[in-house]
Amino acid sequence: MTWSGTLPVHPQYQDSYYAREDGAAESRHVFLDGNALGERFAQTQHRFSVAELGFGTGLNFLLTWQLWDRQRRPHAHLTYVSVEAQPLSADQMRLALSAWPELSARADRLIAALPAPRAGFQHIHIDTHVTLLLLCADVSEALAQVQLRADAWFLDGFAPSRNPAMWAPVVLERVAALSAPGASFATYSAAGHVRRALTQAGFEVIKGPGFGRKRDMLRGRISTPPPTRAEPVWAQLPQPPPSTSTLAVLGCGIVGACQARVLAERGHRVDVFGRTDAASQRIPALLVRAWPEKPGEHGVSASQRYYQHAFEQARSLYARCCPQSWDEYDDCGVLHGHDAIRQLLDHPLIHHQPEMIDSAQHDGRRWQLRWDAGQGHYDQLLLCCGEVPAALRHAVVLPTHPVAGQVAHCNAASSRPRWGAIHALPLGTGTLLGSSYRPDSRDLTLQQHESLKLVEQAAACWPERGFSHARVLSAHSGVRISSPDHLPLLGPCPDLAWWQNHYAGLRHGPRHQDFAPPQYWPGLWLNLAHGSRGATGAVLAALQLCSLLENSPSPLENDLQAALHPGRFAIRRLRRGQTVWPTDANRATDRPAPCLRD
Repeated sequence: MTWSGTLPVHPQYQDSYYAREDGAAESRHVFLDGNALGERFAQTQHRFSVAELGFGTGLNFLLTWQLWDRQRRPHAHLTYVSVEAQPLSADQMRLALSAWPELSARADRLIAALPAPRAGFQHIHIDTHVTLLLLCADVSEALAQVQLRADAWFLDGFAPSRNPAMWAPVVLERVAALSAPGASFATYSAAGHVRRALTQAGFEVIKGPGFGRKRDMLRGRISTPPPTRAEPVWAQLPQPPPSTSTLAVLGCGIVGACQARVLAERGHRVDVFGRTDAASQRIPALLVRAWPEKPGEHGVSASQRYYQHAFEQARSLYARCCPQSWDEYDDCGVLHGHDAIRQLLDHPLIHHQPEMIDSAQHDGRRWQLRWDAGQGHYDQLLLCCGEVPAALRHAVVLPTHPVAGQVAHCNAASSRPRWGAIHALPLGTGTLLGSSYRPDSRDLTLQQHESLKLVEQAAACWPERGFSHARVLSAHSGVRISSPDHLPLLGPCPDLAWWQNHYAGLRHGPRHQDFAPPQYWPGLWLNLAHGSRGATGAVLAALQLCSLLENSPSPLENDLQAALHPGRFAIRRLRRGQTVWPTDANRATDRPAPCLRD
């Protein structure tokens, strides 16, 4: 960013970020009034989504947030999605926004909430009623990857004559495809080719008075949104449930607790089932970090992208909701899991039932759950536990496998977390070392030799830290559930019998037939198989499932959603001419599926 007097200018496009006369007044005239947002915000019962091409200084967002706070109903939520290929630094943004002192408090909150700039999606919690989703990518790439049904569009790229790619017909066609029925748009531009492209994309276009020296502007509504179809076809999602759905979260480890908290913060009442004294929840400290840290030989992997984003979300929610159980460092954090779970579940919309269900049956409309102390009916079940409950193993057949292991608490002091072959976390006056791995085992018996080996590994990794003379004070065991590709299973639960019958033709290649949209178990959602990275991935996973339930903008790129889809292993097997089930035996028994080693 450069400056022309008091006006910020983009050096590549040689165009200003806002009007010389008054950028805030222009934004209100063109985008807020052009989309009739004041009236529409006041009428919104549940959720509203604004999408923008060109985040720039964040001025449009601040003004939209300000108007939303003035007009919104008590439980309504705004999601603001904005594309920005070249985000400004915090200092540049602060300087550009300093022209409006009345926005300074909001500007400070926005800048404080922004994570370090990076490519990809950045999901930013502003407050209980506002979420910002920044798409840091080229406009074509961003719109191809986002899952969105926008209620209003701000078309605010630099001038079409200077940045024609932002206004290309293919971009505006994608804008139309990502619009909700009746969606509106507004733009300061009145260029003829922009008007024609919008009309061709399916918008009814109205020319109105522009702001300041601009004689005209364009606004309008979608008239014929084009049909959209997710690719690949098997990754298409079910229709979102009604906003009045009753919700049950099965499992109250860190994944279940985060899922319940995210839903509650969005205004949903949630019943949570599970014990908080399970062995895996007694691990005294959990490492939270981006994982893996560096690109592999084939570039940035899905795992790296997911866990980088997940780390940002985790540190934001833990610092906000359980600060007493969260120790933050520059590049990582330490979560004290058992206390954190209690704090996450401490919300007026969360009811904790401290036992697991005995049976689960779907009657064609709802799930009927039974447990020792009672029963209840729920529209949506969110499975967020380690092992799949026996009551649901007829529906949830997955290629997951257990990995037992333990951590050891020793008396060597540590000042900050370290990791290498193992990790070492400060814990009281000592260090927690972890962890060991015993694949395909559920044995929670503490193994003394594993604790001693952890101390030996720590001494080899960090010889200067005094681990060679450390004494083991205590040990804790647990079981992780992992998937073959070490990514979680996140999304709707596939009806595998239907998939077997309808997708077996994939062995002939995708072009041999037109496949039907996938079928899922009604109202059953999976948030499973986080392995040893649950504390890092739990918050982003919870946000993703929440977006699917609400039909709100997804925090994940479309290709990442497919990479986490619970049906991905079934599709791989079908392409090889195998059945969808890891083994035929798993269909007839209620034991968990063994590891599928692809």
